[in-house]
Amino acid sequence: MLFTTPLGNPALALATAIRESVGEGAHVALAHATAYTDDRQVMTYLAQHFQQVGLQTYLISPAQLRWEGGCPLLLNHQSPTSIDFLYRFFPVEWLPNLPKASGWQHLFGLVQIPQCNPTSALITQTKRFPLVWDALKTQLPTWRSLLPETRDSRQVRDLKDEAWVLKPTLGRIGENIGILGVTEKKDWLKIQQSAKQHPEKWVAQRRFEIIPLLTAEGYFYPCIGVYTINGRAAGAYGRLGSRLIDATAQDVAILTQAQKAVGE
Repeated sequence: MLFTTPLGNPALALATAIRESVGEGAHVALAHATAYTDDRQVMTYLAQHFQQVGLQTYLISPAQLRWEGGCPLLLNHQSPTSIDFLYRFFPVEWLPNLPKASGWQHLFGLVQIPQCNPTSALITQTKRFPLVWDALKTQLPTWRSLLPETRDSRQVRDLKDEAWVLKPTLGRIGENIGILGVTEKKDWLKIQQSAKQHPEKWVAQRRFEIIPLLTAEGYFYPCIGVYTINGRAAGAYGRLGSRLIDATAQDVAILTQAQKAVGE
């Protein structure tokens, strides 16, 4: 019999790290796009783990915050509540869509409390970040060795070349990925046209082949990611897609073979 076990507990590891940073009983705001049920589910799940380690949680929209001297306050029906730690699960490029009165601009300033996923993460989040690597003092050897060759789309002679994949600079969950022969033709033509008209919003990456996995439901392409907290691996996540790893891909558990106890 094969025994398996999950690869860590990233939610508990995150909760523990936050408590060590701000102390038990601290007020933690989980700012997210409250209109999206899947985002709400993730925040509710994290909030449960945060509460288990003694943190007070508030599931909010960033629009509910007000700022005083670089410190966020949560507006509620009573008096404003001070926030000790801010967890952002809200796309940074959506922040300008919030009301000006919310003071979202403060998130790009000197925030005086600890944060998880600060807006400065946008620098490494954008897929155009590799375009400036040669100008950096940091060598990034591991990143360079693992990431496919990345270019400004204007540096690719023919965007119809099957050797290249078009990706939006700030895309997520595989949206608007352009792979000739994989992406639907009408979508591919729109992506190609957009990359020509707005090249600053796109990159081209060298295409590589993924070995599909055979499952009971046929062949699927895997995607595995690693959660890191304070620079240490805390768990892993997986997705399977029949064509692309996009919004239609399935979430899957990543398990490792467990060590059998002596005598088993």
